[in-house]
Amino acid sequence: MSSIPDSVRVKIERANKHIVDLDAAIAKFFERRPYSVVAYIDAENRATYCLKHIEPIDLFIPAITGDAIQNLRTALDYLAGALWRRTNSGEWKGYFPIAESATKYKTEGMGKIKGMGQDAIDAIDAVEPYQGGKGDTLWRLHRLSIIDKHRLPLTVAGANLGIHLPSFYPELFPESAKSNPWILGVSDFRFPLKDNDILFRDDPGREIKQNLQLPFFVALNEVGIFNCQPLIPALKNMLDVTDHVINSFAPLLP
Repeated sequence: MSSIPDSVRVKIERANKHIVDLDAAIAKFFERRPYSVVAYIDAENRATYCLKHIEPIDLFIPAITGDAIQNLRTALDYLAGALWRRTNSGEWKGYFPIAESATKYKTEGMGKIKGMGQDAIDAIDAVEPYQGGKGDTLWRLHRLSIIDKHRLPLTVAGANLGIHLPSFYPELFPESAKSNPWILGVSDFRFPLKDNDILFRDDPGREIKQNLQLPFFVALNEVGIFNCQPLIPALKNMLDVTDHVINSFAPLLP
């Protein structure tokens, strides 16, 4: 019966736990309302809502993000070690090859798995673990892992998603719909949020609304890797892809 080593599985599980913890940390950050929304009637008689007094993202958020990333990257390295030990003894000193391009993968990546069986090398080749390949997500994970080793991982920015439509236009929605946080009107994304950002301008003549729900989330903004992408979905996608890649090697492992 083939199986993935427990040491690999536990790293995936730890990454998932970090993502759960991160989601809770983000919710706690926004619960304390780290911003103020100021409303006023502008020169065009339009109710206008803008941000004031924005606080920086809690450092726990990028720190936990880095923990999740490192566990995923390490899971791949543990997998490569398990594949290498099928045909070798001693201490494994390589790692799962991920490169900037297909060319660099061929010229540099192969040296990291020297001594592996040809079936394992072929299986890794099939993943295309480089930028622009089928394993492009692994390349993004790899780049974030490198960043995390040199600074608090990633630029994580607050962003507003749009407006909660039942809060602005209650006459259009039944009472049962007003508590649904997913009924949104999305205009554009703003990364990062800053003081005086205008979140929404209502139609002329409409009154200012009180106690509004203005949805916010945390985004990942590492230029060229993840450009202002919602953080939790980005991490979950990297976890899913990593887990799928790892499981594809199960037939090669005793």
